[in-house]
Amino acid sequence: MASIRRRNGKYQVQIRVGSYSRSQSFCKLNDAKSWARKEEELAEQRRYLGSKYEPCNLAEILVRYKRDITAYKQSCATERFVLKALYLKSTSQKIKSFVHEVFQNNPET
Repeated sequence: MASIRRRNGKYQVQIRVGSYSRSQSFCKLNDAKSWARKEEELAEQRRYLGSKYEPCNLAEILVRYKRDITAYKQSCATERFVLKALYLKSTSQKIKSFVHEVFQNNPET
C-alpha cells in the first residue's frame, strides 16, 4: 500500500507490500501518484511470481543462486567454484534424490 505525505515542500511516497518496501520524494503530487501506482504494480507482480516459482531440479536453483546472490559477494570466486561442482553433480537429477544422496553419504549433516 502506498502512502503520500508532504514533507519540506516535497511529496514523499512510501510503498509497502509484503516484505517489499520503497520510498521516493517528488516535487509534484501527480508524479508521486504515478510513481506509486507503478511501484505497487511491480511489487504485486514480484509477490505473485515469487510465490508461483517452483524449480524442477537442483541445477536450476544453483544457477539462480549464482546469478542473484553469489555475484554480489566478495568471496564470489570460491563460491562459484563450489557451485560449479555442485551443478555438474546435480545436472538432471531430481531434487529429492540428490538431497537424499548427499545426506546418505555425509553422516555429519
